[in-house]
Amino acid sequence: MAAKNLMKIQEDLKNLIVENYANDKDVSSISIKSNIASDYMLNSVDALELLLKVEQKFNIEIPDDDLNIILLQDAEKLSEYILKLQAEV
Repeated sequence: MAAKNLMKIQEDLKNLIVENYANDKDVSSISIKSNIASDYMLNSVDALELLLKVEQKFNIEIPDDDLNIILLQDAEKLSEYILKLQAEV
């Protein structure tokens, strides 16, 4: 079940990236191994906005201590982090 949930989170995360930061790309071209921050040239405001959208989309609250660019360095790790937070609810 966790693997299925992780795959759904990854697909939703890729859709969120395309909708907001990669309009010219197809969802299938987004790699889950991508570095979100650098691959889509997010500045600090973009990064914070994306993390807020992640919170809304996945109904989670990212602790203030974790709200940083490190979360956006690896889409796969961000997906796993989202799954972890959802499990804690």
